[in-house]
Amino acid sequence: MKKEQELVLAVVNFLTNHQVLSDYDAHELYDMFRASEKEIFIEFLVDEVMVERSELLNALREFYKLKAFDANGYFFDRHLLHMFPKDVMLRNSFIPLERDENMLIVVASRPDNDDLLAIIGEHVSYDVRFIVGLAHDIHDAVKEFYDDDPNVIIEDKDWQVKRRLVKEEKNMESSVVDVDVDQLKED
Repeated sequence: MKKEQELVLAVVNFLTNHQVLSDYDAHELYDMFRASEKEIFIEFLVDEVMVERSELLNALREFYKLKAFDANGYFFDRHLLHMFPKDVMLRNSFIPLERDENMLIVVASRPDNDDLLAIIGEHVSYDVRFIVGLAHDIHDAVKEFYDDDPNVIIEDKDWQVKRRLVKEEKNMESSVVDVDVDQLKED
């Protein structure tokens, strides 16, 4: 049985055993997934908001036998994220969480990916420990960090134009805010 099928089965079993879904609902949900264009069952569940995030994390924790981490809304360490290119983290669905001396804790949606340790090892030499998280949240966190970081250069001309326009708008707003209020009162 393929890894994805094992994961689907484990998640469905977890959700039915913990009475999050009835057997009938689980069957219907799986049929909806197969009819959808989604390739990954967990992402289907997240996108369709059919199961609480915490329940999915608990199912992943049980399946992978690792701690689970809710990356949604977490403020990640800028220095740690700068160690990895955006596209590498997005392509492999991981994000560094914290460093403790020689150990790096990484949140990954697929901690069982055989290539992941080598991919991370191309950028850092830490002893890596994985915890599991939802790919959707990991991707959102990576994108948010890189989109909000003015020091990161992305080879996307449309993005650069948007970034320049946003900076110009902020400069215009700050010039309005910098007006001397006392001078306005005198006029």
